[in-house]
Amino acid sequence: MILSIIFSILSGVTIVLSRTTNALLSQKSNTLVSTYYNYIIGLIFSFIALILFANNEISYFAHTSYPAFYYYLGGPLGIIVVALSAYLAIRISSLIMTILMFFGQITAAVLLDWMLSGNLDLSNVIGGVFVFIGLLFINQKS
Repeated sequence: MILSIIFSILSGVTIVLSRTTNALLSQKSNTLVSTYYNYIIGLIFSFIALILFANNEISYFAHTSYPAFYYYLGGPLGIIVVALSAYLAIRISSLIMTILMFFGQITAAVLLDWMLSGNLDLSNVIGGVFVFIGLLFINQKS
């Protein structure tokens, strides 16, 4: 459990550092160059992680003859998110950007749960709203 918490915190730190680095690179060159380098570095580290940690997880995709179209949406949507992050990070503060991205993730998670399960869990919606309000209060104090 503690390892999961540590990895979650490290993930959040690397996201903010990546976004800030992409914004600086975007400022020095342009958004497309920043997005390109982000994906190249991500690809390298993903292959390293795949080699180090994957046991038999890849075999699922080897046996899938016709994956659904949404399996392929991660790449284009990721490019859009990274490019928008690089563009916006030099225009708004990192805290506001993190709050907006966190709220977007919570909203997307609630919507996906609703679409996939067919029922909307009101406690998730209320929890997401409270987290967003809390983040806004934190932002006003800083």
